[in-house]
Amino acid sequence: MFKPSKKWVALLVSAGLLTSMAGVSAAQKYDESNVGISAAVDRYIESNQDEEISTEGTTQATPQDAQTATASDAGLAEATVSEETSEEASTVKYPQFEGKAIATVSGNLNIREEANAESEKVGTLARGGICLIKEKGDEWSLIASGNCVGYVMNQYLAFGDDAGEWAEANLSKRAVVNTTTLKVRESADENSTCLTLIPGGESYTVLGTENGWTKLEIDEDCTGYVKSDYVDIEFDTVKAVTVEEEAAKEEAARKAAEAEAQEQAAANSSSSSNSNSSSSSNSSKKTTQSTTEATTQAQTSAPSGGSGSATKSDLVSYALQFVGNPYVYGGNSLTNGTDCSGFTMLIYQQYGYSLPHSARAQSNCGTEISVSDVQPGDLLFYSKNGSINHVALYIGNGQVVHASSPSSGIKISVYNYRTPCKAVRIMN
Repeated sequence: MFKPSKKWVALLVSAGLLTSMAGVSAAQKYDESNVGISAAVDRYIESNQDEEISTEGTTQATPQDAQTATASDAGLAEATVSEETSEEASTVKYPQFEGKAIATVSGNLNIREEANAESEKVGTLARGGICLIKEKGDEWSLIASGNCVGYVMNQYLAFGDDAGEWAEANLSKRAVVNTTTLKVRESADENSTCLTLIPGGESYTVLGTENGWTKLEIDEDCTGYVKSDYVDIEFDTVKAVTVEEEAAKEEAARKAAEAEAQEQAAANSSSSSNSNSSSSSNSSKKTTQSTTEATTQAQTSAPSGGSGSATKSDLVSYALQFVGNPYVYGGNSLTNGTDCSGFTMLIYQQYGYSLPHSARAQSNCGTEISVSDVQPGDLLFYSKNGSINHVALYIGNGQVVHASSPSSGIKISVYNYRTPCKAVRIMN
C-alpha cells in the first residue's frame, strides 16, 4: 500500500491535493473526481523517480474493499467478544447448575404460592432437589421444578457453582450413555470380558472413575466399566413434588400396605391350617397334601378370588404403585423393601400366582417366549457370565419395572438397560 513520506505530504499540501484526498471516504461511490486525484498522484510519482517507493502490487481502494475491511473488522470484533464470552463461560465450573439451584435442607423444602411463609403450600422439594430459577429475589425466589412452580426461601438453596460444590460433597453421580450402544466390561480394560450392552440415553449410578474408565452399577447383580468418553456425568438430583402428587402417592402406599397386610394374614392362616392338618392321620395327611397340590395348581393358572377377571394391565398398574420404594436383598415387602425376584414374586402373589424367590428359578416357570414377543405383565431375565441373576416385569412401551439395586430401589428402566436373555409369560 502506497504511504507518502513527510516530503510527499508537504508537496501534496502545497499542490492542494491532501485536503481533497482527505475528503474521499472509503465507502464513497467511485466517480471521476476520485480518478482525477489518482491521476495527479500518479503523475507526481512518475516525475520523482529518485524516491525509493515501489507501487508494485498496490491497488486503489474500492467500495467492495471497504465493505470487506468493515466485515473483517466486524468479524474481529465478534471473535474478540466470542473469546471474551468463552473465557467468561469457562469460569462456570458446574454447567449443570447454571441458572439453577439445589435444596440443601435436611428434609423437605416447602414451595409456597406466594413469597411469604404464611402462603399456601403448593409442593415440596426434597434435599438434593434441583430447580430452575425464574426470578431471584433478596429473600425469596420463584422456582420451577417438576410440575411445581412457586416460591422458596433463598437461605435453603445453593445457587450456580455453589450448588455444584454442595452436590459434589453430598450427592451421588449418574452416567448417561451418549452413544447408541455401549459395552460394559468386567474390568477397566478393552480386552476384558464384555458383561452386557447398555443403550443410549439410559442412566446408571457411578461407582468410581479410573484412567479414562467409569465404573457403573447396572443393577443389583451387575457392575462393570465403560469408556468415560461415551457417558455424560451428572449429579443424581430429584425434582419437586406437588401437593396433589404427594397425596396420590401416599394413598397408593396406604392401599399397597393394606393389600400386603391382607396377603400376610392369608399366608399365616394357610400356615396355621397346614400345621393343624399335620397332626391328622396318615390318610388325612395324604388327602391334605393332595388338596394343597390342587390348590397350588389352581393358583398358578387363575387370578386371586377365582373370578378370572384380573388382567395383566391390572397387574402392571399394581406393580407401578411401588416405584420409589427401597431395595432390600432377601426382603419380602413391597413397601419396606425387597429384591428383584421378591418384587415379581409378591406382585404375582397378589393375583394368585405362586413364584419362587429366585430369578433363576422364576425363569423356569410359566411359558418361555421370544424377547421380541414380550407383552405387559411378562417377565424379562438378565444374565451374567451365562447365569441368570436378575428379573424385571415388562410394563409396555419398551420399559420394565424392577427392584434394581440398593442405590436406586424399585424403578422403571428401558427393557434393554442391560441385554435381556430370556422372557417368560406367567399370566395369559
